[in-house]
Amino acid sequence: MAPTLIFVAAMAFLVWFIASGAAMPGS
Repeated sequence: MAPTLIFVAAMAFLVWFIASGAAMPGS
């Protein structure tokens, strides 16, 4: 796999993680 694809996948997961509110304690 190309490193770019791995980076894009990681960023997409991070965005989803933050958007889901899992990274926000107390929310």
